[in-house]
Amino acid sequence: MSKIDKLQILGVRSFGNKVGETIQFGTPLTLIVGWNGSGKTTIIECLKYVTTGELPPNSKTGGAFIHDPKLCGEKEVLAQVMLAFRSTSGVRMVATRKLQLTVKKTTRSQKTLEGSLLMIRDGERHSISARVADMDAFIPQYLGVSKAILENVIFCHQDDSLWPMSEPSVLKKKFDEIFEALKYTKAIENIKLLRRKQNEELAKYRIIEQHAKEDKEKRDRAEKRSTELYDQIEAMRTEVGNINAKLTEAQEKAKEAYGHAARYEQIVAQLNGKRIALRVNRESVTELELNLKQMAESDDDLQSMLDQYEDRITLYGQQSEQLRQQYSDFKHELEENRAALGLKQSEIGKHEEQKAQHNRRLQQRESLIKEAAKRHGIRGFDYDITDKQVANFLETIGKMSRDRNRALDKARQDTQEEHRSALNVVNQLNESKSALNQRKETSRSQIQTNDRRISDIQKSMNEIHVDEGGEAILRDKKKETEQRLMSANSEADSERFDDHIREADTALRMLDEKKEALEAELVDATRFARDSAQIEYAQDELKGAEHSLETMKGVHGPRISQLVDTEWELATLENSFQRVLAEKGSKVKEGESHRDITQAKLDGINFKLANNESEQKKKRSELQKYEQTIRDAIGQGDILDFEETLQDLEERYEMASSDQAKFQAQIEYMQACLQVAEEHNQCRLCRRSLKDNKAEHFTRAGFISSIEKIIEKASNNAQNDDADELLAEVEHARKAKPSYELAMRVRDTELPALQLESAQLTSERELVNKQLEEQDSLVYDLQNAKHEVESLSKNVQSIISYHNQARELESKIKDLTAIQKAAGLSRGIDVIQEDLKKIGDEGRHAKASLTRLSADRDKFRNLVTTLELRIRDITAELNNAQTKLKEKRGLVDRIEELKTHNSEQRGAIQGIDKDIQSLLPQIEQAQAKCDDINRRGNERIQRLQDESSALADSVRQLTFVEQEISAYIDRGGPQRLAKTHRDIENLQGEIHRLDEKLIQATRQVKKIEDIMRDVENTKRAIGDNLRYRKAKRTLETLQVEIEELESHNAEQDKDRYEREAYQWQNDINKLSTEQARLYATLTTKDDQLKDLLEEWKANYADAAYKYREAHIKVETTKAAVEDLGRYGGALDKAIMKYHTLKMEEINRIIEELWKNAYQGTDVDKIRIRSDNETAKGNRSYNYRVVMVKQETEMDMRGRCSAGQKVLASIVIRLALAECFGTNCGLIALDEPTTNLDQQNIKGLAESLSEIIKIRRKQANFQLIVITHDEQFLRDMNCADYTEHYWRVGRNHEQQSEIRRQNISEVA
Repeated sequence: MSKIDKLQILGVRSFGNKVGETIQFGTPLTLIVGWNGSGKTTIIECLKYVTTGELPPNSKTGGAFIHDPKLCGEKEVLAQVMLAFRSTSGVRMVATRKLQLTVKKTTRSQKTLEGSLLMIRDGERHSISARVADMDAFIPQYLGVSKAILENVIFCHQDDSLWPMSEPSVLKKKFDEIFEALKYTKAIENIKLLRRKQNEELAKYRIIEQHAKEDKEKRDRAEKRSTELYDQIEAMRTEVGNINAKLTEAQEKAKEAYGHAARYEQIVAQLNGKRIALRVNRESVTELELNLKQMAESDDDLQSMLDQYEDRITLYGQQSEQLRQQYSDFKHELEENRAALGLKQSEIGKHEEQKAQHNRRLQQRESLIKEAAKRHGIRGFDYDITDKQVANFLETIGKMSRDRNRALDKARQDTQEEHRSALNVVNQLNESKSALNQRKETSRSQIQTNDRRISDIQKSMNEIHVDEGGEAILRDKKKETEQRLMSANSEADSERFDDHIREADTALRMLDEKKEALEAELVDATRFARDSAQIEYAQDELKGAEHSLETMKGVHGPRISQLVDTEWELATLENSFQRVLAEKGSKVKEGESHRDITQAKLDGINFKLANNESEQKKKRSELQKYEQTIRDAIGQGDILDFEETLQDLEERYEMASSDQAKFQAQIEYMQACLQVAEEHNQCRLCRRSLKDNKAEHFTRAGFISSIEKIIEKASNNAQNDDADELLAEVEHARKAKPSYELAMRVRDTELPALQLESAQLTSERELVNKQLEEQDSLVYDLQNAKHEVESLSKNVQSIISYHNQARELESKIKDLTAIQKAAGLSRGIDVIQEDLKKIGDEGRHAKASLTRLSADRDKFRNLVTTLELRIRDITAELNNAQTKLKEKRGLVDRIEELKTHNSEQRGAIQGIDKDIQSLLPQIEQAQAKCDDINRRGNERIQRLQDESSALADSVRQLTFVEQEISAYIDRGGPQRLAKTHRDIENLQGEIHRLDEKLIQATRQVKKIEDIMRDVENTKRAIGDNLRYRKAKRTLETLQVEIEELESHNAEQDKDRYEREAYQWQNDINKLSTEQARLYATLTTKDDQLKDLLEEWKANYADAAYKYREAHIKVETTKAAVEDLGRYGGALDKAIMKYHTLKMEEINRIIEELWKNAYQGTDVDKIRIRSDNETAKGNRSYNYRVVMVKQETEMDMRGRCSAGQKVLASIVIRLALAECFGTNCGLIALDEPTTNLDQQNIKGLAESLSEIIKIRRKQANFQLIVITHDEQFLRDMNCADYTEHYWRVGRNHEQQSEIRRQNISEVA
């Protein structure tokens, strides 16, 4: 979107011709403040001139827009306006326009010099001269708005700011320029003229046009039917997709349930192992208790007693430990085998279900074959069916389905032909009736429109309350006010306010300079008294800075060491951080560069693929063209029959060229042969009997059939022996032979080569895509590493800031300590303060004098401004009164014209009613005939379609079941089931072997323990007690572990998940059955759609090639006429729609702005009313601004005050800028508070503030406000939107200058 940046003015009006003045425009608000006559409006004039090339009003000749040469003592002055802006595409541009004013002895000569447009794009500068380009058209285009918007809305001159209240003709011209209506009106006129010429040629070919219409209706019906089938297929595909999703979900759920069951099988195995160990330990404890002699000593005491026997029992202990380790290993291996057994058991359930489903498919296939055979009357399939019988049945029922489809197609074609003929008659009658009704409605609409216009015109006449007496009064008021203005100007010049103000301002500045010198002296005197306090304060600050520095180092130091430098120092931290950050950025750029190269490679491959596809499309189009040429030549659908057909035509031509007697003799001889064969069952020539011989492929019926074909062919040749007609057909076919050769070359050679190349490019694209994804991942990792370093930026800056602050405070403390030793003052503080008080009193007196002079000057200026505005208002009222008188006389004549036109239309309606009544009986009779034909044809087609659908459904169901059966065998279902059974048996054997080893290991451990018990009684008792106590603890531990495992309810959960898996498997079976049914129906629909598309291609797609050159010319002419009509109508409707939408948007914004800005209660809202001038033909509108009072709408022109005019004009311009300035969010308001009271000024300011607040997010929104009312700026809250404003004033040479100042001065 476009945006203006800077404006430089040199030598324009009051701006000097030596040094240019520059102003920079910001977003969202630019304020320009200055007194009347300072040159504020000149800025708007320069913006309008540099963008549109239009000079201000009354300045196009005479050089009024250029700085007067007399003021600078020169005979020639050059003016220049430069504007820097950005175009809608973001390109920086500088537009320059130049003018020259030359003063001669008696005349002034103004001349426009060469302008230029500088574009800066990608660092390159391109300059366009006004000699080679139309800058008036280019600059609005680059700004994104029309010239009319720039002139009348964005940079509207103060003298033209009330144009919305202008007379109707001026207002219409303005809005027509804004809506750019003229170029569209000319386009519509050109379209109508061209269409009229085409209609004159089309009148010669009306009969052929009807045939084209019939072909179009056939095509439309075929397209409608294909669309319906396509929608049905898409709906069924959606349903199939849903079922597939459900099937996938069920399979996942079943798999999940089997997995859960396997996991709980492991827990159950662990529980059983724990129970076995518990039983063994309990038996051990029981055995120990039988022969145990209880001892009261503690375990430590018993162990101490046992240590003396350590040498003897060490060996037994080691053996026992080895056996226990073997026991643990066997136990772990046993648990792993049991877990594997659980997984295999879940897997075998899945394979068993697949086998059961396969058996059900076999039964389903046999059932479907028997049912289909019974339903369709096919014999021999009532008992057990073999695989060979299945294949035979599929072939038989497929042939029956194709036969039914051919019968259905023939019935459809016959019905369509008969119904089309009847429907043509009905359509012709209905078209005649519609044309009459349309003419009748047009006449009625015209009468109603005329009545509304008469009422509106009469209302407008009643609202005009102007006469010649009021006009004379306005002339006198204008003359009196002009005299008062001249008197006020003379009095203001005699007072010389500017000179007095300049003198007072000079004195005030001198006093300020003296005051500043005294204040500096006073500061030096008091500074030494504060040095001690400053040193203490600086020391406290130093402590705080050092504490903050240590805190930051402790918190962020480790991360800085990790990411930046392990041995970082405060002095070099910033350089180290920037170096690491630069390295990370370099790596990111390098990765992105590699990725961009790969992306470019991928783009090249995609470009080649696109070219390949385009070439394939072109070759297919050529192939279709060649095939159509061949079909036209041979009259058949398959081009492969071309050579055979051409040979047959040549043979027929040769036969037709022979003598007629030859044909007759051949017929008589062959009839005699046929008679002998039928009566005597022998060949007339060789006298052999006719017997069937399968070895030689000879049959009596075939022999007789061949003789009958020869007779039939000879008879046809005898009847159709027109050699000239056959010669023409042969020549036509021979001309098509080059097309046949080209078609075969394209189909067999060129298209396959392109398809192979496409496949290779697709494979290469996949490889490059994979490489690009890897590079994207690498770039992402590098960017993350860079972002981690960047995240330390604020922390590093804080550490450096605290370090620098501490060093500065140390230096400050040192300096202040040295300064305390300096010498004292030359004067006392009391003397300096007395001088300051005296200077202050003199300054206040000078300011009061300056304020009084400024107030007096402003008083006279306001009086002059008020009188000037009063003259302008009176002039506007006078012009309005003159326009109303002229308008009133024109309205009377218009009413008489409309009444005459209404009488003519009523007579036309009566004649049309009589014509319609005569057509009604004919339409009813033709419609009844058409309905009867359609009903009979639909009944026949429905019957055949039901038979065909039943056969197709049977074929699809059988095919799907056969595919499922074959798929189970192909993927090795039985082999997988047998393999799983073998795996389970092996696992069970291994588990049994491990159980035996566990029992054996337990027995060996027990044996060693028995041996160890035999070592002396004391030793045995001690050992028994220790083992008994340990076994008790082990028993308690096992009991706790068993209770914990039992708390999981593993056995119940295992059974539950097995049942859940079985339920999900049942759902899978049901969904698979439903899926098979939908696939069968979907295939049937696909075949129907394919047949319909083939019929469309064969009969309707290439209908244009079947017509001769004359027909093609007619169709082209008709299409051109219809297109021109549609284009004209569409353009007219588009203009109407665009105009309506824009006017609604404009009025909506106007109403909202008016309600926010206008503080009065007499006008509820305002809007722009647009009235259509003509009911038909080119669209044209009259515009007027109306106000609504208590739901009553009245014209504002002539009824509103000067303030209401100003406010309404501003609101309308703001609305137009928002609607038409989307690409250029810019508007300038020059003195918007003129003639507004304080309440409405405040309302307007608040509205503008709200607009800025809403649109400030728009990057190119720029509001330029020019005013001298500083209270208006404060009401706008301008300090919230900008930090400075521009003040326009006069320098000592009375030339305008622009200065940038802080917004706080006015806000």
